Amino acid sequence: MDAAEALRVGDFRRAVVDRPASKARYYVGLAIILLSWLPAYIYAYAPAAMPGGNARIYILAAMDLAFVASVFLMGGEFWEKVRRIFIYEGKV
Repeated sequence: MDAAEALRVGDFRRAVVDRPASKARYYVGLAIILLSWLPAYIYAYAPAAMPGGNARIYILAAMDLAFVASVFLMGGEFWEKVRRIFIYEGKV
């Protein structure tokens, strides 16, 4: 990894991941994460409602990318909340 790429990754981490998410940013990320599951449910329960061919693949790939992007959008505090779910003696 060259120095310029490391700098870009560091800038991205400071700007998106390490900074606490605002209330609006958190709720936008939460809405995206919930709405990104909608095409998967439509495909699972009503596949005839989804377009056929390559369009279906593009929709499902966009859904996956939106899910990953929303996790970064919600910030590090979201990961802390998820981590606390799996800890028995975690503080609320």
